[in-house]
Amino acid sequence: MTRAKPSKRKSSDHQHPPVHVAVAPGAPQPTGRSACLVPCTFTVAPQIAASESARSRVCLVFDCSTSMRGQRIQAAVDAANLIVDHLHVRHRLSLVTFSSASRLLLDNVTPIDKRRPAMKHQIEALRSEVGGKTRLSLGIRRAMRTFRSGRSRDSYANTMIVLSDGGADRPGEAFKAARQAADAGAQIFAVGVGDDYRADQLLKLVRPAAGTVLDHRDSDGLSAAFRSILGRIESFVAINARLELRLDPSVRPGAGYRTSPETASLGPMPVARGKLSINLGHLEPSERYGLLIELKSRRRAPGRLATAVFTCDLPSLALRGYRRELEVHAGASPAAPARPEPGHQSARIADAAEALAQASRADTQREALERLAAAAAETDNERLRARARELLAELNERGQVSNAALNTALVVASHARAPEHERTPPAKRGPKLYDVVLTDAGATPIRVLRELRSATGRPLAELGRLLRVDQPVIGQAVRHQDARDLQRRVKAAGAKAVG
Repeated sequence: MTRAKPSKRKSSDHQHPPVHVAVAPGAPQPTGRSACLVPCTFTVAPQIAASESARSRVCLVFDCSTSMRGQRIQAAVDAANLIVDHLHVRHRLSLVTFSSASRLLLDNVTPIDKRRPAMKHQIEALRSEVGGKTRLSLGIRRAMRTFRSGRSRDSYANTMIVLSDGGADRPGEAFKAARQAADAGAQIFAVGVGDDYRADQLLKLVRPAAGTVLDHRDSDGLSAAFRSILGRIESFVAINARLELRLDPSVRPGAGYRTSPETASLGPMPVARGKLSINLGHLEPSERYGLLIELKSRRRAPGRLATAVFTCDLPSLALRGYRRELEVHAGASPAAPARPEPGHQSARIADAAEALAQASRADTQREALERLAAAAAETDNERLRARARELLAELNERGQVSNAALNTALVVASHARAPEHERTPPAKRGPKLYDVVLTDAGATPIRVLRELRSATGRPLAELGRLLRVDQPVIGQAVRHQDARDLQRRVKAAGAKAVG
């Protein structure tokens, strides 16, 4: 068993922490008393859940290889246009294409009304980009440069949306680029198009970046996938979240799992200078985020195993580097539960799905599918269980499983989780708040500065620095009437603003 002891912090932080962090007791594994699985959970507190969501830098990373010709590139154009039409003006949008090379079509553009036609004109250039190989790593690296090019010091939720219809030509390079993006704080969503994409590759790609894969084969499904991702982007309230385990010298990590909201096997956990770091991505208010980490001690009677350090940025509180520390200790083994814990159930699904992704022969596929069906039955996940049984029937009838059916099963498994890890009811939000963005400073910046000082009370020097930024936010998280008043005042001074 493990028990978590909170480190000494201010009492107000203990009573009303913006993010609840728990390292719950976990039973030792059957392999011995020195190894145990440690469940960790993270949930956004109601007072943060009800606040304005974070600003994001969104980069679309679209496959333009030869196989994307025809209806697939049209679906990609439609998806990009949907993003332009619905992305809030407080966010920034970039578009990168990749084939044998990468190209930047949009670079941190604010999707205000007057810019949307020009943005869509650039998106139409996707059609002329089609042709060549699938060098996904080039697209990811070019996307990372768009995140670094922003001049604002504000905290952004850096988010990539990868769209592809096939496997990467050099998957090892793509996985390495994705790990580097995750280490830099980016979260990656991936959308598979058609029947020929590789769900196993996309799942491995998003795994270190706390992302998810969506499987949609037609244009309507693709539109639904992008709307779903937009909804998640609009919900980010705690960003750049990360868990670091500072291991005691006698402790080494084993396997690791994401157990909620996505289910994934993280495999053997790498350690650098006695520290284990896991990216949690950007947190939403209605989710419970779960990890299950195996820790092994060389001591016969282990005491403290590690110090867990959780960090994130909270834009609504203007707080960077929020931090919680908990000490993780090992203790006596509890009585065996009648039913496995939710995190352990999710880990079994992740292990079975990983075995299915790696299976290359019919007999190993059959064994992995039987494991997946059993794990799904254990969690009462009828959708996953039915999918596994359909694949077993196809395997028995045809001697093989189609790539399209395998993709669907792997994606469904990645979204499976135990009942206790289901979404929590969303917190009741307060009045809707708005950001006011200055789109044009006009010909009389001195008048604008004076009007802004009068409206906001901020020093002239600070406002002067703000106006040197492209498309600055001059009013953040303000009520509707206050936003309208601020727009009216800057318009009277010869400038233009939207909110």
